[in-house]
Amino acid sequence: ISKDLIAMGDPEEIVRVARVYENAGMDDFLMIMNFGGLPAAKVEESMKLVAAEVLPQINKAPSLA
Repeated sequence: ISKDLIAMGDPEEIVRVARVYENAGMDDFLMIMNFGGLPAAKVEESMKLVAAEVLPQINKAPSLA
């Protein structure tokens, strides 16, 4: 499996993978956080972290990395 096929990790890693796809011309990024029987509290925690730290970064102008 390609390293960038799945974005998993801290907010910086999620933003990095999102940028890979953005730089390839894609403008949609699907996030599935409720998988593998995760407890609802963990899913909610991940969603809040994405809302606070990931979305503000990927909603900015693209970085030309």
